[in-house]
Parts: sequence; C-alpha cells; structure tokens
Amino acid sequence: MAATLIGFTGIELRAQSPEEISFPAVWQPAFALRSGGGYKDNVFLSSAQREASAFISAGADVMVLRLAPTGPQFNFAAGGDWSHFLSTTPAHDEYTAFAQSQLEHDFQETVTGWLAADYFYQDQVLDVTLLDPSLSGTNVTVVASPVRGHAMTLRPGVSVDVSSQTALSLEAPVARQYYDLPLDDYWRAGLKLTLGYSYGRQSQLSLSYEPSWRFYDNDPALTATGAPIPGSHRERFQQDVLLSWRHQWDEAKHWRTLAKLGGRLTDENGGGYADYGQLSASGEIRYRARRWEVSAEGRVRAYQYDSQTVSATDLSKRRRTDWTAAARFERELTKWLKLIASYEHEETLSNDATETYTVNTVSGSLQWEF
Repeated sequence: MAATLIGFTGIELRAQSPEEISFPAVWQPAFALRSGGGYKDNVFLSSAQREASAFISAGADVMVLRLAPTGPQFNFAAGGDWSHFLSTTPAHDEYTAFAQSQLEHDFQETVTGWLAADYFYQDQVLDVTLLDPSLSGTNVTVVASPVRGHAMTLRPGVSVDVSSQTALSLEAPVARQYYDLPLDDYWRAGLKLTLGYSYGRQSQLSLSYEPSWRFYDNDPALTATGAPIPGSHRERFQQDVLLSWRHQWDEAKHWRTLAKLGGRLTDENGGGYADYGQLSASGEIRYRARRWEVSAEGRVRAYQYDSQTVSATDLSKRRRTDWTAAARFERELTKWLKLIASYEHEETLSNDATETYTVNTVSGSLQWEF
C-alpha cells in the first residue's frame, strides 16, 4: 500500500528564487511538534458493535532542503504520529511514521533525473478486505483488524521537457512490503509514465499510467471460489490510470483546487478470485488568507469484483463503495504556533452487510513550527 499513501504536512517553507539564494548551497531545515486529541465514534471499524472513544495524540515532522542555483537538489522529510484511545476495550494505541528523501539533478537544460527513497510504518486498525481482497467474502471473519507493516520503496526516474509547458516523466518504483499476519509480505515493481502540462500561476494538468507487478512470499494463488491452489504462489498484475488537475484561481493564490479521476484493473493468477475493477474520484478546495487556511475534501471509490461472490449462500458478485468527506481549519496564532481542527466522515457501502460501517472523527491540535 503503502508508500503511495505517504504525505508531508504541517511544515511550510517560504519559496526562494534562484537569484535570492547565495553561494554556496543553502541547507534549510524546518521542524514541527504537535499535540492534541479528539473523538472517534467507531474505533475498530465495526458494522454492528461500534466502540467510541476520546483520544489524545502527539506528532512531529522534520524537513531538510538543499537549495542551490546549480548542482544537485536534495530534500528529506520525516515524521510520526501517535494516538492513544482512552476508553476502548482492550486498550488501543495507533502509530504511523514515514521518511522520504530525493536527490535530483539537471543533466541537461531539458532533462532531469532523480533517485527517491520512501519508508512508511503503520500500526493501526484498518479495513483488511480493502488492503487485500483475497481476505474478503468467505475467507475472513472480521472486516477490520490491527495491521502492522513496514514499506520501503526506491523510485528512480527521469523527466524530459517536451516544450516550455509540457513534460514527460518515467519512474520505475521497486517496493518491499512487510506485514504481520493475516496479510502476506510481497515485492512490487512497476513503471509510471506521466504527461504533465503546466500553465499560469503554477497550475498543472497531468495524466499518468502505472502498470505494476506484485509477488507474494507465502500466499498461494486462489481458484475462482477462493480455494488455495496447492504448490502455487500468488501474483498480481495491476494497472492504474490517473488524471489530475491542480489549479490556482487567483494571482495571490488564495484559492486552490485539486481534482482527480482514476481507474484500476487487477488480474491475479489462478482463478481470479481477487480480481476487481475500481473507479475513483476526489476533489479538494483550499482557501488561504494571511493567518487562516481552510480546506474541504471529498473522495469516492467504487469496486466491482469479477469472480468473488458475497458468500457461499449469496452468489451475487461482490460490490463496495467507499466515500469520505473531510474539513480542516488552521489558524496561525503566532509566527511559530498554529491551531488545527479537523472533521472526517468515512462510510463503506456494500452488498455484503458485514463490510458496511461508518466512522466520524473530530480532532484538534496545537502545532509549534520552528
């Protein structure tokens, strides 16, 4: 999963033009610490026995940039978050952590190459049937489960400027995913081809295609009914297409929107029990003023399974739709201190009643940036 889910939030660096950067190269660090809490009304993502709890949280981020008018550019970012739920049975804590680094160099005026490395750690309750479709239907007794895993990804890539506004890039990610049971470890390798078009106010339109291959360590391939095939090893071929549009609506960059449309097809060896097609869409609108930043976001993903049925007694093909709506408010109290509040609603709909659940999360925190 995983490496593609990593993002760096909470630290904002003020942009500098090459003319403003003096020789030699400038190493610019930034740090953030945060602490807060909130309330989640379905901690274990249950369809029938919802357990609600308040929680306390803490986290930290660090970013280091090498800023130079010539020569390699380098950036590093890392962070982690911890949440402790106060009234669950049993007691429950969740952790996430990430690290990202990228070394980039302009080989020619129109050719840029890079080598990036990502790491992601998670220890939290997740929907395991979404992470691994082979565990759903008749093969799993619970939809959600504590998941602990490490993901490491290496991403070499190259970008060529086709024109002053158009660029074509190729990336070849290789990833290793480690999971505790019931999920299996795997290798993933692929290619990502992206065509990007940039226009006024740093806006961009891009289209990407990413085929990837996944090779599991221990899981066997499955028949069309989900039975393991003795002596086999599970493999998956996955194709992703994504259209993204990022637009700055005014010269002062107060208003920004981001829209995405995507599609996915998966094809596994064996009988195709875990094969599915997915359509996704998301949108975000953000307003930034002098001391305020407000954003709202919505996401929806629809899954249609090729062979997998709801159960041994319900032979209709499995379908599910996940949607999320979220809002976030940030208020700069001082130059170094920021107040953050957020709300998120997540819902899963399915023709398998055991898969359906809703979650509402309200949280707030104080963040110190230095």
